Amino acid sequence: MTNDLEMLKEQYADSIGGIVHSAVLLALVAGSLASFRWSLLLLVIAVSTLQMYLPRVLDEPLQKATDKISASNRKYLQTLADWLNGIDTLRRYAVGEKFLSIIHADARELESAYVKQQKADQELDYLNQAIYSLGNTLIFLLTAYFVARGQLEFGLIASVNDFSLYLFGSLMNIANYRG
Repeated sequence: MTNDLEMLKEQYADSIGGIVHSAVLLALVAGSLASFRWSLLLLVIAVSTLQMYLPRVLDEPLQKATDKISASNRKYLQTLADWLNGIDTLRRYAVGEKFLSIIHADARELESAYVKQQKADQELDYLNQAIYSLGNTLIFLLTAYFVARGQLEFGLIASVNDFSLYLFGSLMNIANYRG
């Protein structure tokens, strides 16, 4: 139960603060981009929609991995409790090796559950970073296009690049926190 509560804190409660911070930063940057050029904001909205939908794709595997960890942890602790309650019997019949083999098997199952969860988290992070790079590149190219046509000033490229780093970084954080 303690492990489940710790997992709940790390995976859900800590994420709420990160989501709020990233959402505020996202709103401020989007407002700034809209003041430069409305088409920049449209591009941001399109990429934002894609990046916010991404965790939904991996939601089921992440939930299954978390449930597997919880179940494996519960089974491991129950096995320990069952065997340790009969420690005197273990000593009397010298079945310590059987005890260790069962404990090791449950520990391997728990470790495997953690590995699967980490794999699902890494897949989500990889996809988020790919969309982050795509969005950052697209907004930079669109800004360069407007600068080349004389519709925006050249100095705006650096500002938009900085804004897009904050913007897509915030989107990536929100998507990861939601995942």
